[in-house]
Amino acid sequence: MNKLKREHILRLIAVIATLFFAFSVINYIIFSAGTNVVFYVNLIIIIILLSVVLLLFEKLSKIDKQKIIDITNNLESKINELTVNKNELENKLAIFEKKENKRFGNLSREAELKKIITEFLKNSSMASKLLLYLTDTFQAIAAILYVQCEDDSNYTVKETFGLPEGFTPAPFSQGEGLNGQVAAVKKPQLIEEIPEDYFDVMSGLGQSKPKYLYLLPILNDEKCIALIELASFEKQDLDEIWVM
Repeated sequence: MNKLKREHILRLIAVIATLFFAFSVINYIIFSAGTNVVFYVNLIIIIILLSVVLLLFEKLSKIDKQKIIDITNNLESKINELTVNKNELENKLAIFEKKENKRFGNLSREAELKKIITEFLKNSSMASKLLLYLTDTFQAIAAILYVQCEDDSNYTVKETFGLPEGFTPAPFSQGEGLNGQVAAVKKPQLIEEIPEDYFDVMSGLGQSKPKYLYLLPILNDEKCIALIELASFEKQDLDEIWVM
């Protein structure tokens, strides 16, 4: 039973009670010269009916108030849920935008890197520019650029950055040590958890103790014609940066 029907029923009861009271009064005035038992009975019935009507109004009022409270709580719960969903969507959107910005940034950086490498392949005097660019990109503390010697598989130092004064990196041949292995397989490599004695034995980066070592081969006609060794304390996404 909805609220409209309840109000109609209560109004009907009130009207009936009022008519019954009026009828009793008229009946008393016309047919009775004094107070009799019928009048008191009618009066009691009227009082009872009016009391019942008032109680019904009060009870229904409480029911309606509780329904309003329930509806309000339900709306607040839905609003909170929508707020949570909104925050989640905003966070996902922020992550998506960050990835997109990073992706476009990487595309731009990839184009710039390819341009610099192309310049280096055409003119070896661009070695310094290439090494400085990669040093900045990988946040490297030291770097070495090796180039392949003509007519053999040996690689010698072409350019360096951040090495101790007076330190000369040793050359290597294809397949020799980590540098030589990367030159042989022609795939970049990220080395983590570097052994304490690694740099003294295998690397041209002297006594530096970085956390990460990047070995980046430069290919031309499917041949490794140069290799870059970078030492850094920052971990970079090698697959996103080095797409040669």
